[in-house]
Amino acid sequence: MPRPCRLGFRRRQPHVVLQGKGNAQQARPPQAAATRAQMSERLQDTQAADNFQNLFETPVLFYALCAMAMAQQRMPDWLVAGAWAYVSLRVVHTLIHCTYNRVMHRLAAFLASFVLLVILWAAWVISGL
Repeated sequence: MPRPCRLGFRRRQPHVVLQGKGNAQQARPPQAAATRAQMSERLQDTQAADNFQNLFETPVLFYALCAMAMAQQRMPDWLVAGAWAYVSLRVVHTLIHCTYNRVMHRLAAFLASFVLLVILWAAWVISGL
C-alpha cells in the first residue's frame, strides 16, 4: 500500500516492467534493469543494444573531428572522403554485429575504421600547423 506524502496525497505505484509471455507475466520494478548486467539477464538478444553502445565509443572521436573541422571551416576534400570511408566502415561493422556477428570479421572492420580515424586526426592536425 502506498504511503501518504507530505501534502496528504497518496503516491502512485511505480511503473513496472513486464517480463514473460501470455498470462504468465511477472511485474518487475524498473530498478531490476538498472545495470547492463541486470538488463542482459532479462533480455534474450542484446546485439542491437551492444552495437548502439559502440556508437558512443570511438565514433565520438569522429564526431569531435567533424565538429572541429566545421567550426574552423577546414574541410579539405581528403577529409570529406575519409569521413565517408569511416562512416562506410562503421556501417559494415554494424551490419556484421547485427546479423551474423563473427568476431574476427567485426574486428577487421573495427580496426580498419580505427586506423582510418587515427590517420584522419593526424592529417588534420598536421594540415593545421
